[in-house]
Amino acid sequence: MIPGANDRIRLGLIGVNGRGKGIASGLAKMPECEITYVCDVDSRALEACLGLIHDITGKTPKGEKDMRKIFDAQDVDGVVIAAPDHWHVPAAVMAMRAGKHVFCEKPVDHSIAKIQAVADALAAHPEVKFQVGFNRRFDHNFAAIRKAYDDGRIG
Repeated sequence: MIPGANDRIRLGLIGVNGRGKGIASGLAKMPECEITYVCDVDSRALEACLGLIHDITGKTPKGEKDMRKIFDAQDVDGVVIAAPDHWHVPAAVMAMRAGKHVFCEKPVDHSIAKIQAVADALAAHPEVKFQVGFNRRFDHNFAAIRKAYDDGRIG
């Protein structure tokens, strides 16, 4: 099989200090993923992440301080939101309105009303996918613990 454009997802990363930088490192190592944009208001975090991705892939994504430019970009299929918590809902809603898929770090928000805005945006744009980053839920150790619980071996 010859890999083509449909074999990879093009991502914009929003918030790349701390957790976001770790996510960037992991995604950059995945051949089915292409990081096309990196966004952070902190120029130090932005430059460090661009350098990290370049070191891993040999390519440098576009750097932005304004996430709205990523939502308008044609070479972005989805976004990863690891910005500070208070930006999760606005970023997710804007991304979904722009037709971008969203992976959002936890928590989505601390307010049910704001989380409802995300649910409303998702309902209005059924073509997009939304996932919250409960990464430990998918870790093999936690899966083994869950299976042991489900099997009645622990309680």
